[in-house]
Amino acid sequence: MAIDVFSQTSTTLTSGAALQLGADITTPGVYQLMLDLTNMASGDSLTVTIYGSVIGGGAFRLMDSTTFIGAQSIPVAALPIVFPFEGQVFIQQTAGTLREYDWSITRLDA
Repeated sequence: MAIDVFSQTSTTLTSGAALQLGADITTPGVYQLMLDLTNMASGDSLTVTIYGSVIGGGAFRLMDSTTFIGAQSIPVAALPIVFPFEGQVFIQQTAGTLREYDWSITRLDA
C-alpha cells in the first residue's frame, strides 16, 4: 500500500500583500498548518486565510480567516484544516513591521 506523504515547509517574508504558503493542495485530507509567531511584536497584525473548493475542480472559496494581533504568548499557531478537495493557505501582515515567519503544512491522515 502506497503512503501519500504531503509536507511543505519554508520561511516567508511578509510584504503587506497576501502571500500563498506553498503550492496549491490538490490531495483531499486533513492538514495541520504550523506557523511560528515568535517574531510578532506589539503593533503587528497577521491574518491567515484558508481557501478550498467544495467540489473537485471547483472555484476556491473562503473557508476560514484568523487574525493574530501583537506579540503572541503562545508562539506557535497550530491550525487544523480539512480540505475535501483542493486548498490554498495565505498569510498577510496588515500592520506593524514586516517580518519572517517559519511555517509548515503537513497532511495528517496520510
